[in-house]
Amino acid sequence: MTKEKRIEIAEGLFKDEHEMLLVKGKAYAGEGDSLANFKRNAERLGLTKYQVWAVYFNKHVDSINNAIQQNPNCPVDESEGLRGRIVDARTYLSILQCLLEEDRWSVEMTARIKRGTDYWLDANQSCHGAVSKTPPAYREDGWSGDGIGSVDNV
Repeated sequence: MTKEKRIEIAEGLFKDEHEMLLVKGKAYAGEGDSLANFKRNAERLGLTKYQVWAVYFNKHVDSINNAIQQNPNCPVDESEGLRGRIVDARTYLSILQCLLEEDRWSVEMTARIKRGTDYWLDANQSCHGAVSKTPPAYREDGWSGDGIGSVDNV
């Protein structure tokens, strides 16, 4: 396969993922919080929103794996089509990042307010509480951050 064809396929998947986020996201979460479905089911089932996410995500991964196992030379998903399962799985990876970003924001703001300082959480440490004194926009590792100002600006 040429690089151009691979890019064409990826762009088609991006388009499908975007459409799915708009259509299915509204159906599952409603008009407000786009992650409400995960939070609501987490509370209902006594799980975390990440555990609920993992169940939803793994449903699609299991379907892909089953298609490969049933026909290793030419996998096919008879119910939704393998492309649909791939789009679903990729969409759920985006949703995971949204869940993580939401928590990173919450943890960062709580830590900064408690300290009354301009401490910043590292992007990869959202659940661990690692902090840096250097704002993200000026960090040497290139992370540009989310534009949060000092705690005085909150």
